[in-house]
Amino acid sequence: MAVHLAVGLGLLAIGALLFSRGVMGGGDAKILAATGTWVGLDNLLVYLVIVAFAGGFVAIAVLISNKLRHRESGEGGNEPGNEREGIKAPVPYSVAIGIGALAIVFKLHEL
Repeated sequence: MAVHLAVGLGLLAIGALLFSRGVMGGGDAKILAATGTWVGLDNLLVYLVIVAFAGGFVAIAVLISNKLRHRESGEGGNEPGNEREGIKAPVPYSVAIGIGALAIVFKLHEL
């Protein structure tokens, strides 16, 4: 149990650092710590890799969606400075964290 708590506290510290840098939201940091506490050390690497890949896919989906929305509304015209507008969209990392947690559930269920 102590190892699981240590993993959760470590992920909370990392999440707090990412939150302070504006990389992820406070809720995402707390969800990462909570699921990390549940995952523990044995499955931590697999969990973090899945979360990282899922987060990349979610970020790409948000960027594409935002770009399409700007194009349809006419906001993404040829004005200078609009080329990188889609990057400012918030990325819901909690979706990726949930995908990672579900993957671990299914992995543990197979054992």
